[in-house]
Amino acid sequence: MGKALAWEIDALLVHNVELQIADRAFELALGRPEPIGDTRQDQIGMLNKAYKEYGLSAGMHQTRELVRDIEAAAVEQAKRHKGQSR
Repeated sequence: MGKALAWEIDALLVHNVELQIADRAFELALGRPEPIGDTRQDQIGMLNKAYKEYGLSAGMHQTRELVRDIEAAAVEQAKRHKGQSR
């Protein structure tokens, strides 16, 4: 099976899952409760499938690395937000 074309994958859904992952990391970094929704593992599974289809990831290990990058960026943003709210 070859790589999927962009129009064959719901890019907005993938983006939404990425935003949910970022939101979870952001909220937890601020000490807030975890947002309601799919579990982190479920979200990673969804992204793994899509990322492999897009050719962005060779497998779960690489997908997890990409997710950690998203989470790290969200945590950094939360730190800046926390510093501004004082």
